[in-house]
Amino acid sequence: MERSSDISFLGISKNRWLTALPAITVILAAALGSASDLEELLAREGKTRLLSGNHVELLFNGPTAFERRLDLVRSAQHHLLISSFIWRRDDYGLRMLNAVAQQIRAIAADGGRLEVLVILDDGTPHASDDFWSSVQKRLRAAGAQVRYFNPPRWGLVPVYGARLHDKIVIADGRAAIVGGRNYSDHYFVESGPLVWFDADILVEGPAVEDLQMHWLKSWAVLGRMRSVKRFLAPPEQILGRIRSFWRTGSFPDGSSPLDAFADRAWFPQHNRVGDIEAAILYDNPLVWDQAPTMDVVIALVENARVEIDFMTPFPNFPPRLIDAVTAAVKRGVRVRVLTNSESRAVRRGIHWRSLLPSIVTLGEVGVEVWGWTAGNDDAASTQELKSCDPSQKPFTGLHGKLFQVDGRIGIVTASNFNIRSTWYNTEAGVLVADPSVADQIRSLIDRLTGATPLTLECHDGLAFTLDEPSLFFDADQRDRIRRELGDSTARIEAYGPAF
Repeated sequence: MERSSDISFLGISKNRWLTALPAITVILAAALGSASDLEELLAREGKTRLLSGNHVELLFNGPTAFERRLDLVRSAQHHLLISSFIWRRDDYGLRMLNAVAQQIRAIAADGGRLEVLVILDDGTPHASDDFWSSVQKRLRAAGAQVRYFNPPRWGLVPVYGARLHDKIVIADGRAAIVGGRNYSDHYFVESGPLVWFDADILVEGPAVEDLQMHWLKSWAVLGRMRSVKRFLAPPEQILGRIRSFWRTGSFPDGSSPLDAFADRAWFPQHNRVGDIEAAILYDNPLVWDQAPTMDVVIALVENARVEIDFMTPFPNFPPRLIDAVTAAVKRGVRVRVLTNSESRAVRRGIHWRSLLPSIVTLGEVGVEVWGWTAGNDDAASTQELKSCDPSQKPFTGLHGKLFQVDGRIGIVTASNFNIRSTWYNTEAGVLVADPSVADQIRSLIDRLTGATPLTLECHDGLAFTLDEPSLFFDADQRDRIRRELGDSTARIEAYGPAF
């Protein structure tokens, strides 16, 4: 394939035009002396930029979210980039794998070649069942290239080392989906013994270029980390090389794996496909000591004037975010956090108990903390729920990660806004500066907390309303939690990096 000879962005020569986003952001920020407060905030805290001309779609319904993924796969003509924390060999995991394989064959039958690059987390084979012996082999057999994030040294990695937690699909550099869903049945089915409520966002337009740039940088870094030289250099030296590459687009020896992607087939010219302003939020612990997503969220909380909403299954916030939320409540800002109750928690045991100190702390400073309970046995005992179509029963638990502030800015991400996401995980999300998106997030949390009715449609035109779909962690609930914790709070907080 012949490369274009006239590719130049912001005056950067062709062989270095795929430079680091932080450097691009600095150039933009300097050139935009009258940039808006949000643009300056994103450049400073998020290492990113706000781009107009995008179309976005929030994906709350599981089957719809999966169909949108299939649409991206089936539309890809040149390349398909995928990263995921979990990819199980169950119904939806295999359906996604088969769709990728089928598209590779379809393009080949027409005389073309579909480049499929896949990044998977190296540390969670247990989460993907027979992942090692099946999924990755099938991907490679179909023609995909697969790399693992932060592969171990001689089979050993730190227990709380850097992990890949983002979930990304990019088709031809023009459309992408990011969010919280892994490739497994629990994230896409509408009914069953375990159904997570999750959230993704589909984005088309200029913002996809920034997401793809980050993805390809990760791909290039992981290619270098496969070298035996990695085992001979100290970790600090390796990180220094990675961070230099992220800033400059080349490694210390002058080579740039990004040159292979300096082509319009990889980075097509984007036209306006909508009127939405959006920014990519991307975190990588190999590049930044603290997640830019967290820095952006803290800055937005510090500037909030009316309301803040969070949804996360793991709300053990880092200290700086707790301080910012506390200050916001003191200013008169309404802050809500929607998570799971104990019976709906993503994981039980120590994973649930590790959240309890944060729930108490947030509640004590005036944050409204809610725990999703709908679908519990006591709720299911009502005659209406028993007679309802099973496919319309409430989902089992929350897994979505959402944020909105003042009804004007919304974030959909893979980040749980917690300790692990801040310092240990790769994460990806989209910030949207649009009141309609923020309103969708607010309205969803209104329904799930019971602030507005949560009505479930049943068969034969029947319906019923859950008046209290979530448990409010009031003073009595917090006292109960304190008694449950006893003197174990300090020990539990020590587990923070695990979650």
